[in-house]
Amino acid sequence: MDDRELLEMAAKAAFGDKSFIGDMTWNPLTSDSDALRLAVKLRMIVRVEDYGASARIEGKPHGAWNGCEAHLYGGIESATRRCIVRAAAELARAGAQKG
Repeated sequence: MDDRELLEMAAKAAFGDKSFIGDMTWNPLTSDSDALRLAVKLRMIVRVEDYGASARIEGKPHGAWNGCEAHLYGGIESATRRCIVRAAAELARAGAQKG
């Protein structure tokens, strides 16, 4: 899944649609504030370690930890944002599989 698809799935999980992604003004992959808002909106648990970060959505049966290693994503901040977006995308994907 490329970054655009990842963002679209995350937007669907958080807001129910992805229509505002077109101009890329909302981008939790690059914006700390957008990533934090996404994590709060979906009630995520985020863990940050020296080597990377992981996130999951509290209370969801499919809520496996989505981890990202810092050295693969340009540092701990970038890895943390990406694991938040991946957890949100996983929520949307799980919802799509049910429906």
